[in-house]
Amino acid sequence: MKEATGASPAMAQWFAIKAQHEDALLFFRMGDFYELFFADAQAASAALDIALTARGQHQGQPVPMCGVPVSQAEIYLARLIRRGFRVAIVEQLEDPAEAKKRGAKGPLKRGVVRLVTPGTLTEEALLEAGRANFCAAIVAHEGKFGLAWADISTGQFETEQAGPDELTAILGRLDPAEILASEEIPLGAHATRRVETKRMALALPISAEAARRGLAQKFGAASLDAFGDFSSAEALAASFVLAYIEATQMGSLPRLSRPASAGLSGQLAMDAATRASLELASARGGTEAGSLLGAVKRTVSPAGARLLASWVTAPLCRLEKLLARQEAWLALRDSGQHEAVRAALRGTPDMARALGRIALGRASPRDLAAIRGGLEAGTALAPLLPKGAKLLENAATALIPAPALLATLQAALAEPAPLRLDEGNAIAPGFDGELDAERALRDDTRRIIAQFQTELAQRYGVASLKIRHHAQLGYVIEAPAAAVEKLRAHPDLTLRQAMANGARFMSAELADLDRRITEAADRAAARERAVFADLVGDVLGEAAALGRCAAALAGLDVPQSAAALAGPGTWCRPEVTDEAGLLIEAGRHPVVEAALVGAGSFVPNDCDLSPDRRVLLLTGPNMAGKSTFLRQNA
Repeated sequence: MKEATGASPAMAQWFAIKAQHEDALLFFRMGDFYELFFADAQAASAALDIALTARGQHQGQPVPMCGVPVSQAEIYLARLIRRGFRVAIVEQLEDPAEAKKRGAKGPLKRGVVRLVTPGTLTEEALLEAGRANFCAAIVAHEGKFGLAWADISTGQFETEQAGPDELTAILGRLDPAEILASEEIPLGAHATRRVETKRMALALPISAEAARRGLAQKFGAASLDAFGDFSSAEALAASFVLAYIEATQMGSLPRLSRPASAGLSGQLAMDAATRASLELASARGGTEAGSLLGAVKRTVSPAGARLLASWVTAPLCRLEKLLARQEAWLALRDSGQHEAVRAALRGTPDMARALGRIALGRASPRDLAAIRGGLEAGTALAPLLPKGAKLLENAATALIPAPALLATLQAALAEPAPLRLDEGNAIAPGFDGELDAERALRDDTRRIIAQFQTELAQRYGVASLKIRHHAQLGYVIEAPAAAVEKLRAHPDLTLRQAMANGARFMSAELADLDRRITEAADRAAARERAVFADLVGDVLGEAAALGRCAAALAGLDVPQSAAALAGPGTWCRPEVTDEAGLLIEAGRHPVVEAALVGAGSFVPNDCDLSPDRRVLLLTGPNMAGKSTFLRQNA
């Protein structure tokens, strides 16, 4: 990096911040643009295909520069993140007008408000709707590996302990966007996602016991044991990932669920080769099309799609949970309520991710609208769910968490909600009287002046009185010569200007109206921000219940997806027992069958691996279907 010697005040500020984030591109806020300089500008211009220009000189050389509009920053951030860059967002920490009033000299105060990395994304434009976005940490401790992973966009936070031979299988299941691990820990195919954290000075615990205490404190418990049984390796990994997330959010910790140990959830372990061969969530080309998930997915919401993907990639091996899932989709199908439930779920907003952004202070009007939409969906769904299925009954109890909040959001939010609060008109007319008054001043000045003119004419008994706007004097009262003496008798009026055919008067009341009209746009925006902040506070006050509602909506979308899949009669419920045998009659490979639509039909196959038939010998020429038979029964 270049030396800061001889830099202008603004560039000296850039150099100081860059020294703290050498491995990230700086999005340096200057007015309505994020500017990039020197090597950052050269790298970003090439990656984004935008013009590389120059801004002044430094040490006798032009300063390379490029920039992106603040209003379109998410679009450019998405492209940079996909190309493997990390971006530090440098904002102006004081208002230019306020700084000018104080007589401040030099550049505005600026600082990094967030480090945008692949594993800490929250914006819709940067995320895949149907895919979790995990940041994972791995710690080696006493011969075992502790893993912890968090998706800050939804709040999911889990841990697991693994042996050396289990590590790559877990990473294959999670597919984290970022992995925090020392160079000594082998990551296999995920090695390119290893993150260098040595320069970040993370606040890591000095021992496993300290990690346990710290985690318990963060989640408001006396002991980590309140959340389950966690190994020391898991506690250390959980502390590691939380410290990294806090560092990227400049000390703010997002809304995360209480830690849960995935090692206790009874999931089937698969090595990386088996997972790749079965093409559970992605085909060999990396796309969902051609995978098992792509063949069976009938979800209608982003959260439901993510949950189904997690179920497909982490099959259960606990009979009780498997039977509960089967019971749920069968209840929807057999009750006749499936289509109604599917219709109510269709297009349900992504409450979990909206809540994640709100908790991090990045709420937009559309995030509050997503909370409103999710609550409306929950209210519509609750009476539709059939009785008798445990998963459905549990979901029903979480679907209507905050009726008062829903009523408030319905009354408060404009439809459609703007993308950003600074676009205005996020709050519906009629919700806040003060905001309505400021908007009226801003948008309907002529009508307000006419009303005030009528009021003054009646008050002073001068029907010919007029209120007019003067370039130098602002709003004034104009009266004809015949009424001048009458108006001068009123102590609240001040003669400002005599004219040949009359006079101009001013009053404190009119001066205040003039000022309020002039400042109305700023006051309306400020009041709208205040109302919006109150609504955000209301949502955060119900965050825990809203999180359960979001989980319930996703948890209903997956069984309705299974019911939709089974509806045409080409799928059935397998009889699952704890016995060792496997018997499949007329089985079909779902991915191959889907690929044959319109080109032929799949020939069903039986598979009998009863206790007295533990081995099958498959023979046949190439392309006869041996591998397909193995995969469809796996």
